Amino acid sequence: MSFLPQRILIFTPVFPKMNKGASEQDQIYGALGLQAMGHTVRMAAFLPEYQTEDQIQAYASTIGLDVVTCPYPPVSLSLQEMISRFRAVLRRPVFLDGSAYQHTAPIIQQFAREQIVSFRPSIVWLDNNFLWPLAELPRDKNIPLIIRSQNFEPRHLLDEKGWSPVNSIKYIGKYWGELAALRASVVLATITPVEQGIYSRLTRAKTVELLPLRGLHHHLRPHQPTRTAFPLNVFYWGSTFNVSHNRSALKFVVEQIAPRVRITAPGQFRFHIIGGKVPADIQRQASDDLIIHGFLPEPEKVLAEM
Repeated sequence: MSFLPQRILIFTPVFPKMNKGASEQDQIYGALGLQAMGHTVRMAAFLPEYQTEDQIQAYASTIGLDVVTCPYPPVSLSLQEMISRFRAVLRRPVFLDGSAYQHTAPIIQQFAREQIVSFRPSIVWLDNNFLWPLAELPRDKNIPLIIRSQNFEPRHLLDEKGWSPVNSIKYIGKYWGELAALRASVVLATITPVEQGIYSRLTRAKTVELLPLRGLHHHLRPHQPTRTAFPLNVFYWGSTFNVSHNRSALKFVVEQIAPRVRITAPGQFRFHIIGGKVPADIQRQASDDLIIHGFLPEPEKVLAEM
């Protein structure tokens, strides 16, 4: 693939903001980074009900990014829609994954088609692997397709929601969706080496590359001298605690580690909890040696005081 400046059209589910989580920062910094390299970039975002065109355009103008939007169609539970979904699953069981299926909606497909025609990209980039239903459009025009994997979706589903009969069915759909994404893309870019290994084992083609989180280098800070004063500060930092495995780890820190430390080394340690959406039962356990910070827009200030 040429390293000359390209016209890159990025499709992304839900317009990200830079001050949100790691995946949102990966999407924004990725687009801005491509612009900084000299490429012409347009981001085409699908909006849920809680986002509006005006909000997105106001934010996009502050960071200098060309953004166009299309609202996700409202979720319909009508009999006709349920029959249509059932038929789609019978034809292609991969549509057991509702995250992928919603991108087959005519309004989504038409929007994607219009952007490809009007922007005339030399590369199309999908900012999540469940966007693979859009892959047919660039393929018909011989446009190379890159898919950015945020997670290996089948495993991520079980990590977040646990095993159940319903989730085992969803797992099958998401697994087939991963195979569809691999087949559709010229390059599939993964965040971690572990996921790169998983995808590489699923395909013999050399299309799987490692692309770590693209916002990480913006968080590098100068070295801070180590403080040796007591009590020693310990922090647990989760992205958000409405995710089941983050919440389980938080409970382990608060309800098992901290109490044992209080007994074996009284007054020697102070625990800090950083991350959004801390459950109420954990917040009620806050004390002088267990400080609940919640979401910190500028965590460096707190960390520098430790």
